Amino acid sequence: GGVLRGDEMESAIHVTALPKVFRWLVAACKKFDVQLIATTHSLEAVDAVIEGMEEASNLVAYRLESKRGKIAANRIAGDLLRRMRFDRGLEVR
Repeated sequence: GGVLRGDEMESAIHVTALPKVFRWLVAACKKFDVQLIATTHSLEAVDAVIEGMEEASNLVAYRLESKRGKIAANRIAGDLLRRMRFDRGLEVR
């Protein structure tokens, strides 16, 4: 059990390898009971993580937005995130 934090984890990974790498990472986190907290500006990384999750209920995204000089964190549940990206083609990064 533990927490793995990563900032821009996709920065050293070729875009074509992202799905495989993130599937492996998610599987390793599940195996060792580790919570993964990652940041990204990459839409390809977001898509790879969504694709790598067997259960969308285990995924949560937060989108940070500036509103009236304050930072607001909007929570997006995994199933909604999947629909936003793959059904509606929306930008979520």
